[in-house]
Amino acid sequence: MLSEGRDRYERLLGKIYLDGRDINREMVREGHAWAYRRYLTDQSLLDDERRAREAGAGLWSLPLAQHVPPWEWRRGERRSKTPAIASAPPTTSFACGRKTYCREMTSCAEALFYLRRCGLTRIDGDGDGVPCEKICRGSTMSAIASAPPTTSFACGRKTYCREMTSCAEALFYLRRCGLTRIDGDGDGVPCEKICRGSR
Repeated sequence: MLSEGRDRYERLLGKIYLDGRDINREMVREGHAWAYRRYLTDQSLLDDERRAREAGAGLWSLPLAQHVPPWEWRRGERRSKTPAIASAPPTTSFACGRKTYCREMTSCAEALFYLRRCGLTRIDGDGDGVPCEKICRGSTMSAIASAPPTTSFACGRKTYCREMTSCAEALFYLRRCGLTRIDGDGDGVPCEKICRGSR
């Protein structure tokens, strides 16, 4: 094993080699593992993951709704203990034909709407089902697979808990926009003062 340091939980990070073979890469290539974006140093693993997904290899042969990255699954285990805030209902506000480029999108949910409902495939440049990668980068496949087609919240407008009007809005900013600063203790529950009563 070639050590590359430790994560925030002091777990060892590294690459496993066996007889000159990069086992980490082989796991991703064969569809047995996800490329973990948070500590990723070799961006070519994302290409290997994309090819495995396109080939339907390993875990990618499962239905899309079951494509749950390990980091999201672990977070989901905590969220299952807080059902009231985990199921915030969305509302509708998007319409086809108004936008055609990622730079015009205000959220991952909006980009998903344009891709899925309007057929705007140009915003999914690599064809992986995730539109506007820069906007949706913080969203995981499970969040994207289960994303409602529309929402009234939009990424980029708010950055602090004091600006949130509800737990549902805070959850949107955490999960869909990747605004991790509002989850100070990393437990998957944003803006504790707002969401405390929702547990």
